[in-house]
Amino acid sequence: MRSVRHAVVGLLVGFGATILTVPAGANAQSMAVPEYIYPPWTQMDAGAPVISIAVMNPASGPGKKSDAQYVSAVKAAQAAGIGVLGYVATSYGQRSLSAVESDISSYYNWYGVNGIFLDEASTSCTLKSYYATLDVYVKAKGGVGRVIINPGEQTNSCYSSAADIIVNFEGSYTEYVRSYSAPSWVGSAPASEFWQIIYNTPAANLSQAIALSKARNAGYVYVTSYGLPNPYGEVPSASYWTTQLTDIG
Repeated sequence: MRSVRHAVVGLLVGFGATILTVPAGANAQSMAVPEYIYPPWTQMDAGAPVISIAVMNPASGPGKKSDAQYVSAVKAAQAAGIGVLGYVATSYGQRSLSAVESDISSYYNWYGVNGIFLDEASTSCTLKSYYATLDVYVKAKGGVGRVIINPGEQTNSCYSSAADIIVNFEGSYTEYVRSYSAPSWVGSAPASEFWQIIYNTPAANLSQAIALSKARNAGYVYVTSYGLPNPYGEVPSASYWTTQLTDIG
């Protein structure tokens, strides 16, 4: 077992002080953005290099045809150093591989993306081969070929070899503070394998949310003040955005 130095961080989480033990290397973190907003993405591009990943989502998938605004936006984000991934739903492993692969090909053919974000991912190891097949398919496209899967919750360690990054939390700030729990393998894996998305987070709790994500071994994080039904339909306020970039970077 490697020796790890720790720092102690005291957080005020609204119902009392919580003392967190944070690994010394846990602050090597980037911002990954669900950029489900129609371009331009100038505010996001200005956040590089703290922002390193963005997920585009034209129509709950690539849509029916290429959109010139998205073509320009993807190129601009990439020029800023941000890897852009295309959103594809998998219906928890029930959507046909051919349909998913068709969406993946559309993103690559129309937008030259850097990888794919597979939403609605299963947590059952019986479906690991489904996602492993898609991981191979994406990487065969060339380039970065990054694959992110999003079960929206903790998953089994079998999936660590079927994707580059796992979204192991997607929920509200209240849920994140009060009911977050992770299996032991998450704490021993590299932080670069995890992305945590925390919505409905008041500005007063933004810094605490980011500190918690570092303590919980998230190499990527996104926090927003917006909540359901669509936390990603608007960009947080300028001050909220700036604070988040500062705290992460």
